[in-house]
Amino acid sequence: MISSNESFAHSLKQMLSDNGYSVTLASGESMALVQAQRPETSLVLVDRLSANFKSIRQHPSLRKIPVIIVQQPGSPWREEDCIDDLDAGADAWLCDHNYRQLLARIRAILRRLQYSGTSSNHLEAGGIRVDVERHEASVYDRSVELTPKEFMILTQFARAPNRVFSRLELLNRIWGEDYALEEHALDVHIHSLRQKIEPNPSRPTFIVTVRKVGFKLLPG
Repeated sequence: MISSNESFAHSLKQMLSDNGYSVTLASGESMALVQAQRPETSLVLVDRLSANFKSIRQHPSLRKIPVIIVQQPGSPWREEDCIDDLDAGADAWLCDHNYRQLLARIRAILRRLQYSGTSSNHLEAGGIRVDVERHEASVYDRSVELTPKEFMILTQFARAPNRVFSRLELLNRIWGEDYALEEHALDVHIHSLRQKIEPNPSRPTFIVTVRKVGFKLLPG
């Protein structure tokens, strides 16, 4: 998220973190462009009062990343501003400080991105290969037998190698947002998956833990 207003930025970060998203704050455009080039970046929030959205959107690092324009509480805005930003490439524009609406728009954009950009049924991440249609997985050409849930978890990772998934996000993606399940259950499946794909499960090199955030897949 790009914002020079610390209070506004931290309130949004806390809300998004509570809902399972990993958030990095950037106080200016130069810092944001550095963050945007990281492979785990999936979406950018831009505080309209803190940055020039049009110049940001033109940068090569941000041309293919969804961008949502947000407005600080109580800040004046015009319909023309909203239209101009949308015409310039914004994927959504929130004129009010509505957390539920922002979350819904983030989910919708990321869901659309997931299905449009990662529809291939043949996935490859380093030494890991996944054939979604045949429900087959292999590691360095060695076939591995996975349970349905293990296969779904590995597929999520293989679709976005190097991307960090929070535990809550994985739970929602695999079991559904309305399914009541504790994070420990996910850890059990991750442990079992590591036993099958890692050369040394006690020191995983494929599915690694990102402390206080979640997991990511490192292509071998």
